[in-house]
Amino acid sequence: MNHRFKKILKVTYVIVFFVMCLVPIVCIPIVGNSVDSTSENRTLSQMPKLINDDGSINTSVGVEFETYLSEHFAFRNQLVQLNNQAYYSIFGQSAEDDVIVGKDGWLYYSKTIDDYLSRNVLSELEINNIVTTLRLEQEYVENYGGKFLFTVIPNKNTLYDEYMPYNYIKSNTPNNLDMLTEALNNSEISFCDMKEILSSDDSILYHKTDTHWNNHGALIGYNAMLDSLNIAHNDFSTVSYYSEKSWDGDLAKMLFPNYWKKDVQIQYDIDYNYTYTSVLLKEDFDDNIITTSNTNGTDSLLMFRDSFGRALIPFMSEQFNTVTFSRANPITLLDASQDVVIFEIVERNIDTILSSAPTMIAPERNDVSITDTYIDNDNVFQYKFIRNNEYLQMYGQVNISNLSGNNINVYALIETDNSSTVFEAFPIYESNLLKYEDSSGNIVNDICIDGYIGYSLIVPSSILNSSENRVSILVTDGVSTISSGTLGNVQFD
Repeated sequence: MNHRFKKILKVTYVIVFFVMCLVPIVCIPIVGNSVDSTSENRTLSQMPKLINDDGSINTSVGVEFETYLSEHFAFRNQLVQLNNQAYYSIFGQSAEDDVIVGKDGWLYYSKTIDDYLSRNVLSELEINNIVTTLRLEQEYVENYGGKFLFTVIPNKNTLYDEYMPYNYIKSNTPNNLDMLTEALNNSEISFCDMKEILSSDDSILYHKTDTHWNNHGALIGYNAMLDSLNIAHNDFSTVSYYSEKSWDGDLAKMLFPNYWKKDVQIQYDIDYNYTYTSVLLKEDFDDNIITTSNTNGTDSLLMFRDSFGRALIPFMSEQFNTVTFSRANPITLLDASQDVVIFEIVERNIDTILSSAPTMIAPERNDVSITDTYIDNDNVFQYKFIRNNEYLQMYGQVNISNLSGNNINVYALIETDNSSTVFEAFPIYESNLLKYEDSSGNIVNDICIDGYIGYSLIVPSSILNSSENRVSILVTDGVSTISSGTLGNVQFD
């Protein structure tokens, strides 16, 4: 009898185990998708297709279906919540890779750790390439008669490192923001040092359970930017405000997707006059383009922004007559007719400035001379026509091993039957566009080869007036200038 009882117990255990495993899958049609994609800061997978759109069999359907189930099984949020809550309560740590549990209820984004520890920092050449990119953007805007401003919003643990876990020791060596700030302060670029400004304020300017600043931090940032631009504005210093626990922190939602206590938000008693002139498609104001209008405002603003820019929308919209908030990447300046252009980016994304060149016409240069000629078979030249063949974009990489400096400028010499013109290029490697074979026959399309520099520029197609339009790349380090030799011929299809 005892043996039979044990056997029944084992069978029952197996049945219960399989039922528990099947319930989250079987209940998907009943409870629906239990995952809130916004809580995970990523796009969730769709149900895989057995047959691809081109009629071929999807050989990855098994792996894709496994991923789909892992993201959509019923009661997922509740189970994740229980697991993370237990881990948080017992060990005081995070079970989510993207979230770091700090002291006194503070949460941090793990993707800021490289900046915090000064790891994987950009090279001196890359920092200089960012400065060159910003210089060309500012020149372009000013040539249209506008004002330009660049600013970097610091990571939360850059300002509030005292709440970081003890096992993360902040580095004293310069990180990307430190190096870029020094370089910009030694340049003519209009730069608002937001780290210095926010560090001087004793208030809590960031949410404890979110990656972003609160409304008070955003207001200080707004005033700092317009002060840097020497624009008279309402600083809202006499406006009353209050604190309320109404904010859903993005880090808290990642860690506790089902529920977590509200974070503190600062609310200002402002009677706003602006209106939205674009249709808001996202409740979190993360639309790629948002436009506003205010009859009481002055001038026009084009603001390239990331998620930190959401809290700036009310303040900027109340100041300017018209505002366009853009999350375009790369930034687009082909029609830079606005009175003011602001480029805002968070510290952890500084390196993305070099991911693709801004969409703008390259400036002509008349003072570049060739002092030497160097031709290498690995130099790359590719091009495409954009916007109804109105513009020509050229990009590739060129050998700079004969140059010794880090302050590199890149130019493109375009020669036609009866003219030659030199344009300055962005020192940016277009990894998303390039695909070519190197000298060994290997396909390369992800990184710039050591000893080379990427380049990218856009010119009007109207300069092409012959069947063969020869292109050479000129590179200078401030001491000597070299030429790639003729890399290719540009022809209309």
